[in-house]
Amino acid sequence: MEHFDFLTVFVTVFFAYVEALFIVFGLVLVGIGSLILASEMRSTSGQKVVRSTIIGVRRRGDIYFPVFEYTGLNGETIRAESSSGSSALGDKVPGTHALIKVSDDDPSWATPRGYLFSLIAFFLLAVGSCMIGGAFYFAEWTFVTAAVWGAVAVHFLLKIRKIIIPKGQRLSAMQFKFKMKTERDLERSSLPLLQMGDIFPLLRTEQRRIYRSAPMMVIIALMMAGYGYHGYSSSTNIMAHGIKTEATLLSKPERTGGNIEYLDYSGRTIRVNDRYIDLYAEVQRLAFGIDVSAPNALNVVYLADSPKDAIIEKGIFQELDNKALLLLGCLLFFQSLKTFLKYRRLSSRV
Repeated sequence: MEHFDFLTVFVTVFFAYVEALFIVFGLVLVGIGSLILASEMRSTSGQKVVRSTIIGVRRRGDIYFPVFEYTGLNGETIRAESSSGSSALGDKVPGTHALIKVSDDDPSWATPRGYLFSLIAFFLLAVGSCMIGGAFYFAEWTFVTAAVWGAVAVHFLLKIRKIIIPKGQRLSAMQFKFKMKTERDLERSSLPLLQMGDIFPLLRTEQRRIYRSAPMMVIIALMMAGYGYHGYSSSTNIMAHGIKTEATLLSKPERTGGNIEYLDYSGRTIRVNDRYIDLYAEVQRLAFGIDVSAPNALNVVYLADSPKDAIIEKGIFQELDNKALLLLGCLLFFQSLKTFLKYRRLSSRV
């Protein structure tokens, strides 16, 4: 009689449940990102960009919404509420100019021109896709996995069913749009319009916070960029001057010995560890039955005077982590510098 291993079953069920949650939340992120991106593309196609003046700010909790004034096609002055807001006040100072996107269908509402929402949409799509792809990639395809995934899917479908409005009680598209617009207008008009004198203390506090945090953010950005550049330049040097040889992917890697094995020029066996090995295209090929000893299955490049300083050939994934770190560091540096200079220019007004 086969011994029942409760711990193995528990671990299998647990990981299957976690993978199912990754898929569910990944689908939610992909859905939200798709809606934001579709909304941005639809609104951009039917809007025009105009120059406006910020005349005040409305506050809801810690979120601030600028109010704009711009000149219409017939020379009339139009006041427009912002459809988006944030906790920052530096770009909402009354009296400053801003480029906004407006529509002839609803000129009393505007969107500040920018690419923030598109970037958020792409970020959500990327994270959601990675969560779904990771869940499928690392899943152990067993009956238990299928059963757990099915149970989680049924659970969330029943949850969704409870919040769906019955067909006979639903509003038409026109009624729903009118209802949402009326509620939006009433909610926004109920917020007081703050002028420069009202937001002055808040702006000074925010300015001091930026002055304190900007140096630290610049240091962090430089450290990120420096670390990424160092890793990338070291890898480039090894790839340019190193010795190329075939390597073997160990089926049972040792904790201290590594997961890649190869012979150096003297015939000595070298083992190195790479934590990203499962993500490389070459290893993907090995997973589909290609012999690990096959020519060119997996290649490494190492320095003759330091054989353990090896770089695994990864094609388009070569040093992707260091490139990403370098890029993020540079973006953080320029964004921190831009924010600091923006608040520096506000000093003469506040």
